[in-house]
Amino acid sequence: MHNILLAGASGYLGGSILAQLHNFIDDSMELPAYDTIYALVRSDAQAQAV
Repeated sequence: MHNILLAGASGYLGGSILAQLHNFIDDSMELPAYDTIYALVRSDAQAQAV
């Protein structure tokens, strides 16, 4: 199993990618199995929002 590190998760693009990973329901594409998604943000406030 792998882990995913998403840098810039509180920004526009990173937030969109994080939402897609969290709500991934399209069965036509397969992601490799992963254990944990880590999201890199700059502040505690952004961490709470993510």
